[in-house]
Amino acid sequence: MSDLSKDIKDIEKGTYYTDKKLKNIKVNSFLNGMLIASVVFSIIICLITFSLYLIINRYGEIGKDENVSKLMTILNLYDEYYVNDIDIEEMVDSAIYSIASVSGDKYSLYVPSSQANTTGKQRLEGTYKGVGISYLKFEDYLEIVSIIKDSPAGRSNLKIGDKITHINGEIVSEKVENNFSNGIKNSTLKRVVFTINGEEEVELVVGDVNSPILDYEIEEKVGYISIHQFIGKTFESFKVAIDDMVNKGVETIVFDLRDNGGGELVTVSKMLDYILEENDSIVKVKYVSGEEEVINFEDGRSISSNIKLKLVCNNNTASASELFIMTLQDYRNAELYGVKTFGKSTVGKMFMFKDGSMINISTGIYYPKSERNIEGIGIMPDVVLNEEDILKDVSELYAEGKLNKN
Repeated sequence: MSDLSKDIKDIEKGTYYTDKKLKNIKVNSFLNGMLIASVVFSIIICLITFSLYLIINRYGEIGKDENVSKLMTILNLYDEYYVNDIDIEEMVDSAIYSIASVSGDKYSLYVPSSQANTTGKQRLEGTYKGVGISYLKFEDYLEIVSIIKDSPAGRSNLKIGDKITHINGEIVSEKVENNFSNGIKNSTLKRVVFTINGEEEVELVVGDVNSPILDYEIEEKVGYISIHQFIGKTFESFKVAIDDMVNKGVETIVFDLRDNGGGELVTVSKMLDYILEENDSIVKVKYVSGEEEVINFEDGRSISSNIKLKLVCNNNTASASELFIMTLQDYRNAELYGVKTFGKSTVGKMFMFKDGSMINISTGIYYPKSERNIEGIGIMPDVVLNEEDILKDVSELYAEGKLNKN
C-alpha cells in the first residue's frame, strides 16, 4: 500500500496525526491539567480563607481585629452559655456607652435606637431630656446660674444662686458631676436628688426641657439678642431680630451668649455671614485625616460698622458660641464681657447605624480667622464681671454701665 493510501485510511479511521499535531495535543493536555490544578488550588485557598474568617470572628484569636473579635465572642458566649436570660441589644448599648466614656472624648454622645427618632426631633425643635439647669463648677459644689422655666427644675423650688452640695447623696466632686452630666446626656439617669446648701433635698425626674432658641428686645437705641443655641430655627429668628434692629436705627447691639453650649456649625456660620461683610473665610475645620474644610462668606450682607457690637459670656459659653465671639472679635473688634468661656474647639460628627442608633465623635478642630485654638483654654473677656453681675439681666448690666470698657 502506498504511503498516500495509508494516510487516507488513517484519516478515515481518525488516526492520522502529523508531528505538529501531536505536539499541539501534548501542549493542550498540559494546559488543561494546569487549569484543573489551578481551580482545585483556588478552591482550597478559598476554603482555608473562609475557615480563618470564621475563626477570627468566632474566637478573636487571629489578626489585627483581635479586640473587635473578642467583643463579638463575649457577646456570643453570653448569648449561648449564660444561664439567665439577657438582652443582647441592651448589652451592646451598655458596651458602647463604656467605650465612649473611656475613649477620652468628653464630647462623645451615644443615642440608642429607642431614642434616635425623638432625638432628631428634639435637636430641630430645641427640646431635650434633662432637668433644665446650668451651673458653675466649684471644688465641692455646683452653683445654679440659670433655670429654664419649661423644665423639671423650672417647676421645682430651685432658684438661681442655689448651691448643689450633694448629688444622689454623694458629695459633689469632679467624678460625681461627670457621672451626673453623662447620665443626663446618655439618658441612663431617670431621676436625681440634689442637696441644696447641705440641707434641703430637691428631687427631680429627668424629663422634657423646652429650651428657648432666641429672644430679643430693643430699648431706645440699644438692641439685646439672647442666643440660647445654634440650631436650624435660630437663623430665621436671628434674621428677624437683626432686620428689626437695623430698621429701627439701633446704635449698639449686645449679644448675650451666656449658657449657650453651641450647636450646628452651619447655623452659626450663616448667622455670621448675615451680619458681616464678605471677607476671608468664616471658619476652617481641620480633620484627623489631614483634610480641611473651609466655610466662606456667601451673602455679603453686613450691618453698619457704626453699630457697636458687644458680647456677654460665662463659663457655659462654648463651641459655636465661642466661634461666634472670636469671629466678631476678629472682624469687628467686638467687646467681650463676663467670665472666661468654656473652651471647646472640637467639631463632632454624628455616625448613624442601620438600626437608627447613632454616636457623635469628635473628628476635627475649628479655627476662626485668627487661627486661635481655645480647646481647654477658653476666651478671656475684655472686662471681667463679678459673681453678682454675671447673673444679672443683660439690659440691666448695660443700664448700670457694666458693659463699658472705659
